[in-house]
Amino acid sequence: MSAPTDTPTTDSNATGDAHGASSAGMGGQRHRTGPQRTLAHARLIARTELRRRRRAFGDNTRMLLARGIMALFGLLFIVLLVGGAYSLGTFVGTDTFADALPFARGAILAVCGYAGFMVGIRTIQNQTTLDAPAAILTATSPAAAALGLLLSEYAVVAGIAVLPILAAAVAFAASAGSLASVVIGPVVLLTVLAFGVVVGDAIGLAIKNVVTRFAVIARFKTILGVAVFLAYLAIIWSGAADSVVGPLFGVVEATPLGWFADLALVGTADPAIGLARPVAAAATLVVGIPLLTWVIVRLDSGLWYTDPVQPSQTSSSRPTNNGATAADVEHAESSGFESSPANPERTPPSAATSETLATGLSDRLFAERVPQSVLRVAQKSWRRTYRAPRKLQYAIIPVFFLINPIQRSIQSGTVAAVLPVSIAIYGAWAAGAAFTLNPLGDEGAVLPITLTASVSGLQVLSGLVLAGVAVGAPLTGVLAAILGMLSPLSVLSAVAFGVLGVVLCVGACTIGVGIGTAFPKFERTRISRSRKVIVPSLSAFVVYSLALLVVSLPGLLAGIPLVADWVGTTLGVPQQTIPLGGLVLTVVLAVVGGWIATRSAGNTIDNYRM
Repeated sequence: MSAPTDTPTTDSNATGDAHGASSAGMGGQRHRTGPQRTLAHARLIARTELRRRRRAFGDNTRMLLARGIMALFGLLFIVLLVGGAYSLGTFVGTDTFADALPFARGAILAVCGYAGFMVGIRTIQNQTTLDAPAAILTATSPAAAALGLLLSEYAVVAGIAVLPILAAAVAFAASAGSLASVVIGPVVLLTVLAFGVVVGDAIGLAIKNVVTRFAVIARFKTILGVAVFLAYLAIIWSGAADSVVGPLFGVVEATPLGWFADLALVGTADPAIGLARPVAAAATLVVGIPLLTWVIVRLDSGLWYTDPVQPSQTSSSRPTNNGATAADVEHAESSGFESSPANPERTPPSAATSETLATGLSDRLFAERVPQSVLRVAQKSWRRTYRAPRKLQYAIIPVFFLINPIQRSIQSGTVAAVLPVSIAIYGAWAAGAAFTLNPLGDEGAVLPITLTASVSGLQVLSGLVLAGVAVGAPLTGVLAAILGMLSPLSVLSAVAFGVLGVVLCVGACTIGVGIGTAFPKFERTRISRSRKVIVPSLSAFVVYSLALLVVSLPGLLAGIPLVADWVGTTLGVPQQTIPLGGLVLTVVLAVVGGWIATRSAGNTIDNYRM
């Protein structure tokens, strides 16, 4: 039988591709033996994975639009690449070629490293896994399965890079007068990309194996991931990337890993290339790619055939009282199901830690201050966030707008005047977006239970507001005030921005529940190869962001000294009172807007019909 056809399918028959690849295509090739069968099966798996990617890519209009925008920026990179290759070719045979050669070495090494980094990230995020591992691994060897996944990753990378590489090779050959470079250059560079792919895949699989074998790391992997991400941001924002990456590049360029450019330029007659470096680089590729491929097969086999350790005492493979496993419960949790005293068997592996954080501490802080029904809704939101933090990755995106003021503050040694207010606005935006922007959709499969429960819609929304305000308001207000004290702003402005952060958190959460209820989203969005979650709709994001900007505008503008001076002069009032006036106006807008939005959303939930 033949491999699966190109007929469009949906996720419901995506697994059928895997079964077709395993039972049909692989079964028809069993007359082959040894390496031939392994390679044939690997090619079939790679084709199936590429076909599945193409279908998923074509069905996602937003992804197509995003990739189209990225392609426009990629054109600039291609122009720079071709122009750089042509300029390098003009130096061949001159004394300046030896001086330009280190730049070529660094560029090729950077491209190789970037390819490895992206593949490693995809591997860690489970985007390079088998769609139906039981079917595939029953029909073929783990070596064929691992090699097929690796081939599919390389095919994507090479498919993106082949045209720019060919264009750069032609430009270099034309300016250097070296016809052989048209062939040698692309072959070497595509091989270097293969080396980067296997390095990145091996590192990603090694990290996944460590997580699945050490309970401590598995338990705190979220915290470790956040710490690594914050360290990355600190390096970028502080401008220390050159001091960190520069010495590392210097060390690597002195090894055969930095001599791939010499191998790619071996077709030229310039004596600066020599013979030792190209030979060492070729040996590295010839030995490194097969060796790392073998390592990848071993690492993949370890993931497929070894039960992962559990982060807590509850085992994911231990059946519960109703016959479900903890893995099933975790899937149910991501769909919206919650554990309860009446259903203790539905508690997922991370229950002990999440209960301590979400229930124990919050009971001590809020049990006697807010109604129990409101507190339980907030605790449910905190528990869900702790168990599935990746669901909130969209709330991190605006943090990149803080890069410029943070860099300016680090480089100048003084906190930029715009940073405190930026923190106030972003903290409020993130608090509202994380907990309140999809009240109906976040309930998932338990939405009918929520709608028919004795808890009113206003109580449900109050719980969501409490979840966002309790987390966001203290952090945002204190951080904005401290940064304001350290900035050139006056003490009054610093305090005003701190209070503004708290007020905006309350306003953002109350307005967010109203907008989220008006623009619900129930469909799941894929955030990785193996995970889909429900995130707020794009309409809710846009309307919520604009509403928060309007609410914050008076307090924002009044806290800027130049604006405060102009308003004070125009109105004939002391400049010191302008920040207070702007803050009062923002409070009024937040209270009025939040009250209207919350009441409207409460009525919508009370009268909601499915």
